[in-house]
Amino acid sequence: MQPLRSKSNPAPWAGIIFGLIFLAVWFWTPITRTVNTWFSDTAIAVCKPYSFHLQQPGLGMCVSPDGHFLATADERSFALWNIHSRKIVTRITLDQNIERIAYSNDGKTLIMMTDDSVKFWDTQRWTITRSFNHASFGGLSELTHLSAPSGDQLIAAFTDAGHEYVNIYDAAAEKTLLQIGSEYKNYLSFDSSCNLLAGYSRRHARIAVWNMTSGEQEDTILADEFAGVLRISPNGRYLAWSARGRVLLYDRMTKKSNTIYHDMPYRLPLTAFSPDSSKIAVSQRDGIQLYETASGELTATLSSTSSDYMSLDFSQDGNTAAANYENESTVDIWDLSGK
Repeated sequence: MQPLRSKSNPAPWAGIIFGLIFLAVWFWTPITRTVNTWFSDTAIAVCKPYSFHLQQPGLGMCVSPDGHFLATADERSFALWNIHSRKIVTRITLDQNIERIAYSNDGKTLIMMTDDSVKFWDTQRWTITRSFNHASFGGLSELTHLSAPSGDQLIAAFTDAGHEYVNIYDAAAEKTLLQIGSEYKNYLSFDSSCNLLAGYSRRHARIAVWNMTSGEQEDTILADEFAGVLRISPNGRYLAWSARGRVLLYDRMTKKSNTIYHDMPYRLPLTAFSPDSSKIAVSQRDGIQLYETASGELTATLSSTSSDYMSLDFSQDGNTAAANYENESTVDIWDLSGK
């Protein structure tokens, strides 16, 4: 009688291989960054923040164009802080829930999106100059994106009643500028003048760029099928696609790309272009890192008090950056005037 042969169990080997892959992904960016730092001739500047505490964590936030004020919003109130004195200079209470705040690109208006309207606030007098309710967007089903090139313009992206299309709508002129497929609705980004619109389609695994004036599609860039975050630079030249622990930085002019690896692969990195499009900020475990958009070269690290990032914003002059956090009441402010 032949002795029974034990069958090999592949499960332990599969676990070991998976563990090695996980560790390689987890530590790839810190290791490569350390090696590059050792052998690089260029010293990476480290910029420390000056921080102050708000009443609660998780507030909406944006920086004033001149970098002197910080606007924050919770459910039903808005506050304007002097960044240098850390004191509130204006507070406004509403009877509506505030969902989002942002400065117009010319800095003269603060756009406030509530649960039933979009309001334009004059940033000098803090009075409402214009208000758009949901009836202003004909056929609105779901409002997904807003952009305001100036205090006189509001460009909105919303789905139609049947969720078949995304309409790009000029609310001031009351006309539709462009209509695209509904698969783009969660992945849209406008340049600063709203002349260009970038969108990602998970169904087709591609990024498309449209000219808002002509309605023509200017670019098609292959991407993967993983959900991520799309950004187009203010000047429309660069695209940043964040997914799977990396940021793909694409130059539409040269048709070349650079890859920035993210050291927190379990969450999507936070990205923001500087107003002049020369730099891109990428959140990392040990701080916000600034890269040259043209070369993908790391130039500075903005050390932060937490890695639980919620939002990141630049002032319009590019001299100030700010970040807040989901579970921390701290706001970090960086002076970039010397960077």
